[in-house]
Amino acid sequence: MLIALACVAVAIGAAVKFSSSSDSKKSPSTVPHALTRTVTYIVTGDHTNQASITHETPSGTGQPNDVDVPLTRKSDGGAGIQFAFHSGDFVYISAQNSDESGAVTCSILVDGQIIATNTSSGAYAIATCKGHA
Repeated sequence: MLIALACVAVAIGAAVKFSSSSDSKKSPSTVPHALTRTVTYIVTGDHTNQASITHETPSGTGQPNDVDVPLTRKSDGGAGIQFAFHSGDFVYISAQNSDESGAVTCSILVDGQIIATNTSSGAYAIATCKGHA
């Protein structure tokens, strides 16, 4: 009887140890999602009313042409357009001046902090910004 109780105790101890060690190695489906970052793309212009932009989105690349400058959100009228990216994702925007004069400026903000800004001047000039969320 004593031997049987000892065997049960060893079996329970092994099961507890296996359970706790397997819990510490979570499968990919139970690992929390990467941190989400709010990325804001801003385009402004000096003596230009429109620009064609190319920008990275969480689902791919977008290329709206002849958008009004400064770029504003339709949802609330705020500056720029916003996307939710995972921390470390590549972010990119380029803005091409649609006029024969003036300057165009692009900026990228991640959680409200500027990570890139660039200005280009002249007819159909292109300003490019890139970085990581």
